[in-house]
Formats: sequence, structure tokens, C-alpha cells
Amino acid sequence: MKHLGAWTLNFIRLFFAVFFLSVALWIFNGTPFVANVGYNPWLWLGLSAIVGLSIGDLCYFKALHLLGPRLGLLIMSLAPPIAAIEGFLFLNEKMSIIAICGMLLTVFGIGWVVTERKESGTPSRFKVSTKGVLFGLAGTTCQATGLVLSKLGLRYVDALPGTFIRMTTAVLVFALIVLLSGRWKTVINNLKNIKGLKFAFGGAFFGPFIGVTLSLVAAKYTQVGVAMTLLSTMPVTVLPYSILIYKEKLSPRAVLGAVLAVVGVALLCPDIVEKLIPH
Repeated sequence: MKHLGAWTLNFIRLFFAVFFLSVALWIFNGTPFVANVGYNPWLWLGLSAIVGLSIGDLCYFKALHLLGPRLGLLIMSLAPPIAAIEGFLFLNEKMSIIAICGMLLTVFGIGWVVTERKESGTPSRFKVSTKGVLFGLAGTTCQATGLVLSKLGLRYVDALPGTFIRMTTAVLVFALIVLLSGRWKTVINNLKNIKGLKFAFGGAFFGPFIGVTLSLVAAKYTQVGVAMTLLSTMPVTVLPYSILIYKEKLSPRAVLGAVLAVVGVALLCPDIVEKLIPH
């Protein structure tokens, strides 16, 4: 983000994602576009893009800027229960007591990890502010709502074309926002940063392309509360990379939080865990 800025980064990673998705559609479906699917998937997946990707991501990045990653990620960990409630209200999805316990345990484990304070000689420049918390809650609610809207659209198409519809809509909406807000000059100037573009290219491949496509696969085949819980485990799943790449030493608290999150995921997916355990 420091190379391109939040606006440019958001726009360019979505643009790159549409490119990757077009190539994937060409390989698997024989056409780089989504056609002849009717208006329903475009309606629901388009709305999910506006709510979840355009508005949600902007609020999320703003919350990270105001609150910092620790508090920002903590607020984002509220997305699973919000998604579960919306899934119950709008999709008639009912999670079992065990699944609800697993979701809460996973959320607690994630919160336990991200709220750990690292010892430092300098005070944090981030402060808890009402504005930051509101942006965080708005981003969290938008991401949960976006997943619910996506599931409505996935009744008509598979995950790959569904992701293409979401990303295409998000690019168009974001371009309109940039144009109307007068930020297009800043975005164009930031596009001259080649180093930033390289990071955005790689980030778009693993994030909006691979990550969002797999998130729609999860939403299509399981309850949105379960899917959102699995998607929210990022603060825990990055811990092995912290050890291997950055040579960080994990505290007992981080290890315990990770274990709790994994146990919670196991409670969410008992059938899968049972198949993995040898009898």
C-alpha cells in the first residue's frame, strides 16, 4: 500500500484480477467472458461486488489506516457471526450448536492472536478512535453481506464466472468512484511506480483471483457463516510464514490462539476431519 496508495492499489489489483479471470475462463470455458447466464447472477454478484469489494474494502483499508493492523483485524474477526446471522435471516441457513461453538472458538483464537502486544520501546502511532471503529464495523458488515449476496448469485453460475462478474463490476464501480471523487490524477501518477505495480500484480493473483474464487467455492457449497469463519483465519494461517520467512519467534499466546482457531475449524468441518483421521 505504501508504494501505490490505497485507491491505486485497490483499483489496479481488481484490474489485474479481471485479466487473470479472463485467461482462466478462456482456458476452462473456451471464452474470456461470461455470457448467456441471464440477469440474475449479474444482479446478485454485481451487488455483492459493490457492497463487499468496493465499499467493504475501502472501509477496511481506512480502518487499518486509522486503527492499525492489530485493532483492524480484531474488528474484522466479527465477520463470521455477522455472516451467520445474515445467512439465517436471508438464506434460512441454520448452523448446528457444534458449528456455532466452532465459529466462536475460531473467532476467539483469532482475536487472541491479533490482540497480542509486541514489546517495543516506542509507543504505537495508532489510537482507538470512533471513526476508525465505525469504518471497521462498516467494512466487516459489508464483507459479510457481500458473501451472502454472492451465494444468491451462485445459484445460477459456478465460482469462476461468478468471480469474474464480481471483479468486473468492482472495477467499473471503483473507476467511477475514482473519476467522480477527482482522485484519477493521483491514481494515474501512482501507476508510474513499477515496484508497486509488481507487488500489486502478485497480490492480485493470490488475492482477488485465487483467494476470492476459492471463497466463492466455499460460499457455494457450505453455509456462509462457516465459509466466512474459514476466510477469517488469515491472521493465524500467516504464522508459519512468519517463522519460515521472517524468522519470527512465536509467543505461547500466538501458539495457543492458533491451536484454538484450528480446533474451532475442526468443529466447523467434522465430516472432513473424520475422513482425514485413519480408522
